[in-house]
Amino acid sequence: MMIINTMRIVANAVNTAYFGSSEIVFNEDSNDQDFRVEGNGNANLLLADGGQDIVFVGKNNTTFSNPGMEMYAYGTMRITRDAANALDLNRTGADGFILGINNDSSFEGGITFSGGTVSYSAFCGSHWSRLADNSKPTILRGTVMESIASMCDWYQAKATDDDGNKIVENIFLPNGKSVGDAVTFTSDGKEYTGTYVKETNERLAMCKISDTEDSKSVYGVFNSWDDQDDGLDGDVNDMTVSSLGAYIVRIHKDETVAIGDYLQSKGDGTAKKQADDILRASTIAKVTSTEKTVTYDDGSYCVPCTLHCG
Repeated sequence: MMIINTMRIVANAVNTAYFGSSEIVFNEDSNDQDFRVEGNGNANLLLADGGQDIVFVGKNNTTFSNPGMEMYAYGTMRITRDAANALDLNRTGADGFILGINNDSSFEGGITFSGGTVSYSAFCGSHWSRLADNSKPTILRGTVMESIASMCDWYQAKATDDDGNKIVENIFLPNGKSVGDAVTFTSDGKEYTGTYVKETNERLAMCKISDTEDSKSVYGVFNSWDDQDDGLDGDVNDMTVSSLGAYIVRIHKDETVAIGDYLQSKGDGTAKKQADDILRASTIAKVTSTEKTVTYDDGSYCVPCTLHCG
């Protein structure tokens, strides 16, 4: 039984009910809060914000670094937990899929388990990469890519708000600016003053379209540009290079391949049949089907493969 120590309902701008030291707030217009349930010390707080259609659990703002959960009406959920799992999934009763991934309501794959084995179905492993001159030419899917000596670099703007929360936004480093310089930026509609910082990158190299036959620098095959929808993201032109799992590889028009053939770079962005069946440093992939999934204007074509250079 809940014991009500005090209770107060205030009309108009703020409607509040107090239960002991906790409270329920209805339509707090000054903060654009339509509904709030709050425990002692602002703990276990649930807030529905009519202005942005957000539901908060365990937090009262959109600062991503604050522990808690945000659910947005447009379909995004953000979960933060300090030094522990942010999401635990548990399927009971039988083995099978514990996570499904869909595109336009069509099932594409997911994470499944059988006994003690966890599998990622429809798996294709890709890396972030970029051309050295930050250009964005037309690159056909499945084109063979080589890594180069230069590493990718990404930057952020970081600040601390009045409550000590860290505010971070990915940002482009303008010409003439350096790490540590001051920057004013906007995050979740609020303006902050912070500094430029460089993200840590110990493993992701830049790349180029393969121009060396039998190259041992093969990095994978071109998958897509990061901002493929609008063509511009205002800062850097990142791409994904696929190098492990099942994907397609672009074959030279004069090459005929068979299931089980290993592939190497032809030296022009396409692949050729490897002369032997030895897995080499220059091996890109193994053909799994001879069905041409796409044929390009230059006569080159793509076939399904398992990638072996990741």
